[in-house]
Amino acid sequence: MISIFTPTYNRAYTLDRLFTSLMNQTCKDFEWIIVNDGSNDNTEDRINKYIEKADFEIYYVYQENQGKHISLNLGQQMAKEELFMCIDSDDWITETTVERILQDYHHIIGKDSIGGMMYLDKDENNKIIGSNIPDYKESNWIDLVHRQNMTGDKLYIFKTKIIKNYSFYSYPNNNHMPPTYQLYLFSNDYNFFCINHPLKVVKYLPDGISRNITLKYFTAPENYMLYRKIIHKYLPTFKARLKNIIHYNIAAIISREKDKQLLFKSKSLIVKSKLLLPISYIFYLYFKTKNKQKVKE
Repeated sequence: MISIFTPTYNRAYTLDRLFTSLMNQTCKDFEWIIVNDGSNDNTEDRINKYIEKADFEIYYVYQENQGKHISLNLGQQMAKEELFMCIDSDDWITETTVERILQDYHHIIGKDSIGGMMYLDKDENNKIIGSNIPDYKESNWIDLVHRQNMTGDKLYIFKTKIIKNYSFYSYPNNNHMPPTYQLYLFSNDYNFFCINHPLKVVKYLPDGISRNITLKYFTAPENYMLYRKIIHKYLPTFKARLKNIIHYNIAAIISREKDKQLLFKSKSLIVKSKLLLPISYIFYLYFKTKNKQKVKE
């Protein structure tokens, strides 16, 4: 009923915890899809042991390192079950997660405006990550973020046949695309059914994306330019659009890419981008200084 997907890169040391949480599920109506994104540790050996031990189906694929977003594209296309959820390799789920999702699923069956469900995340000390969400209500993710000031990571459950239509685009040699790229596209067409209850436990590791987000501007600048250009039309507030242009400029300064697909086409946006260039450059210098030990000229 649920395709649980995990992208992993050199995280063999965290996978046991996630696997144990899957083994402990009170309902085993799921498959586990793992995409190894070019790990050079003992990830594959560990997963082979899981396959021998598990009482649920495990599907494993290795690919050359391309980034989580490309792994997600593959995982979504591999998914065969009705619902799709992504659990990162350093996170895990509560024992009743699958059972709870299947119980709540009846709220969205047959409702074309709802493309999935949203739950809360919590940390190891049971503290809720970020803000609460509306309970048992249909809500739009863009509205929640920009009009209701929702913060923090959440657990997203998608109808598989829908999320397969929202793949991540990527430029060559850009190994990251913000996960919200997909959420903006999805939320322009569909809403979530929100349940204000935590099902996923998250742990932010020092080498994780969340703690190194500004570095990604330097490793994937073209993707960031494209991301900022695409989401701009979905941003509902002036403040959000202004901030987005600044971040677009930062990526553009780093990229120096002249690909027309990456450039703003609207004359008003071009003017605003030029006017905000000085402050954008200041932020670029800040990002560069912050990541000076990792950024290659």
